[in-house]
Amino acid sequence: MRRCGRALALTACLAALAALSAAGETPAPGDNPPKKDRGALTDDQLKQLKDRFAQHQKDKAGRPGAADAGGPLDPKKASLNLVAEAFKAGEAAFKAENYPGAFEYLVDVAACAGIPGAANFADQARAMILEMEKMAADKLEEAKLKKLQGDGLGALEIIKLLIEKFYFTKVIDEARNLLVVLATDPRIAAAADLLGAEELDTAGKYAEAAAKYQVIMKKYPDSVQALKGKLRLEAMKKDEAIAAAMREGAGKTADLECPKLLGEARNFLANDMPDRAKPLYRKVIENYPDSEYAKEAKTALEELAAPKK
Repeated sequence: MRRCGRALALTACLAALAALSAAGETPAPGDNPPKKDRGALTDDQLKQLKDRFAQHQKDKAGRPGAADAGGPLDPKKASLNLVAEAFKAGEAAFKAENYPGAFEYLVDVAACAGIPGAANFADQARAMILEMEKMAADKLEEAKLKKLQGDGLGALEIIKLLIEKFYFTKVIDEARNLLVVLATDPRIAAAADLLGAEELDTAGKYAEAAAKYQVIMKKYPDSVQALKGKLRLEAMKKDEAIAAAMREGAGKTADLECPKLLGEARNFLANDMPDRAKPLYRKVIENYPDSEYAKEAKTALEELAAPKK
């Protein structure tokens, strides 16, 4: 009986320890957590971040050879032990500076405040997510400062870090906008364009990435970036799965974009403005060289170049 009593006491002790965190005591089982703005992040804001992260993961899942991610914690069914394990994994990833990995665990923990004993884990998870948001915001401000100081390459390095490690944060759209602005600087335009192409490539958007690599090769033929784009494009074409994804993606994009471009070009021709039509035809040829639309654009340019009778 004594052994049984000790075992029960030890089990109760372990359960209590699992329910505690550095933030303080855990509400008693069955208590509803107080309704407040946990960790200065609202539920709506957390949902927006999770949706952004999920979309990125969905894009990556479409890549050849990509592994399926594990299922999230169910805030209505998860046990306290599962929440504790998820928090521990997220905390370890955070300390290792694997911020996407940390977010993947912590955003689920943050939604589990209603599970008896899990409120403090949820609070800490929100606080750590908020810390990652602040880190990303600070990095973006640093990139802006470097741009103002004329250090475009330094700004690009920071944006690259944000794209790789903080793509789920609220500042990522602003970081991409800054990348577009940096691409207008002739001194770093090639590097900025390459970074944009590599982001698409990493996300599994191979057709779009290939198109950008081709543009880089044409715009900056003697640059290091053009060489990198060429080598990557050759590797993509040799990979059967990626090549198939490129063809499929290029076909879908062409079907969306080319009819509009060709329609605009025809309207310009109908209004006796061939100089406005020619760039549109060239864009179709450059961006979708293997499509039927490109054949039509080439024919139109040849007719425009032919001597008038």
